[in-house]
Amino acid sequence: MVRRQLPQAAVGIVHEWDGFARLVEPGVATIMRHEVDADKTVATAAAFIRGRSPALMVVHLDLVDHTGHTRGWSTPDYVQAVEKADALVAPLLTAIDNTGMRASTIVMISADHGGVGKSHGGFTKAEIEVPWIISGPGVKRGHLIEASVSTTDTAPTILFVLGVPAPAVWVGRPVLDAFVNHQGERVPLIVPYSTNWYHRSQDHTGTQVRIAAVIRPIGSVRLTQGPASTRSLPEARQSL
Repeated sequence: MVRRQLPQAAVGIVHEWDGFARLVEPGVATIMRHEVDADKTVATAAAFIRGRSPALMVVHLDLVDHTGHTRGWSTPDYVQAVEKADALVAPLLTAIDNTGMRASTIVMISADHGGVGKSHGGFTKAEIEVPWIISGPGVKRGHLIEASVSTTDTAPTILFVLGVPAPAVWVGRPVLDAFVNHQGERVPLIVPYSTNWYHRSQDHTGTQVRIAAVIRPIGSVRLTQGPASTRSLPEARQSL
């Protein structure tokens, strides 16, 4: 969508996990680069930021997930990997500062899953809750989002920031409540999804049926506490 609406924009994607590139349509990115470790991934991304001042920069780090699979989630080694990933944000912010773009740049940090033991894929809270952080101009500071947020809302939020309309068929919606001048706004949605598992939540817009991939943001934007409930589509329909 970004390439279609902003054809001249520089778009960078640098990833540590070698399988990430297959998730992106060919020709979308100005640069698509795989690096062998987290440090080189961030260094390449920072260089691209300084050299091209991209409209969109995606940086994927795999060290936390890799440590979870090899050493186990929530182990001391896992915590150390999280701390290193956190520290690697600093060179990216420095690159943004070097280009003079900080005043017009929004930074988002998230993940796609958690884990239990040395695996993931289930529906425990430890597996489906992940950080979702957003910071920058026009973003509320110290704000608590009361409504649930799904991983499917991340891409529409990015398009909202870039002023690019999201396709009507997309499941996710921009998290407008994270932004100044938007008070608790959320587009109500019932998701007719193919999987048998759903997350049901209640917010000011009414009851929703949501895919069981809940984000609990930390820092400037954070979800409220509360366990996720899962149920089949027929059960979800009966409860609405």
